[in-house]
Amino acid sequence: MRPDIVNLRQFYSSPLGRKVRRRLRNLMRDFWLGGSGLNTVGIGYTTPLLPLPDAADAQARIVALMPMVQGAIYWPIDSKNHSVLADEMCPPFMPSSLHRVLMVHGFEHASAPDELLRVWWQLLVPGGRLMLVVPNRRGLWARFGATPFATGTPYTLASIKKLLNDAGFTVRDMRSALFAPPSAHPFWLSCFHAIEWIGAACFPRIGGVFVVEAEKQIYAGLRSPLLPAKAQAKWANASAMTSPRSE
Repeated sequence: MRPDIVNLRQFYSSPLGRKVRRRLRNLMRDFWLGGSGLNTVGIGYTTPLLPLPDAADAQARIVALMPMVQGAIYWPIDSKNHSVLADEMCPPFMPSSLHRVLMVHGFEHASAPDELLRVWWQLLVPGGRLMLVVPNRRGLWARFGATPFATGTPYTLASIKKLLNDAGFTVRDMRSALFAPPSAHPFWLSCFHAIEWIGAACFPRIGGVFVVEAEKQIYAGLRSPLLPAKAQAKWANASAMTSPRSE
């Protein structure tokens, strides 16, 4: 069962959730350090990881897209709202308009993950980056504990790579995280960051989640991934409305 917005917010406000948020945020900064004027969209529950919108960077757009079945919250709480409640299979963006896409607590709940990837491939500019945070099928977090990572469909690294390649993405890098047990016991919380460091150095494939970065690349002579009919119809209507009429 997909966790709703209340459960997700409560988890990331808990002592264990704050440890997870800090670890994943640091990984995201390693992947996406710097860059101004970039349009970024987070899918699922990404507000703990997305950078706060910068009023000084007027060219950049940062949006947290929260699926309708999950629910949404106002974000950020001390500024203008940058969250939207929408269907992730038919998002309110035009093709080739985004530079970065982040999926957290979204991909593992998709009924058609291959179609989801094709939709967002079309929305990214050539060279745009996609980052997935996905539960590891062989990790502890997908099997034990009352955390959002124990819901949905966990994946192996090979299955994630195949889905990305079939959708037209090229995998750039992969990290594993959450090596500590999914426990809120004070002992495990006190050892959380030490276990993360040891796990990343010695056992880089057995963490609780995979953090995978992929890139949209265009190759001459290859056909673009086929879009779901729902997205095709929406973008065709949008193009017809914006194209100039002949006299």
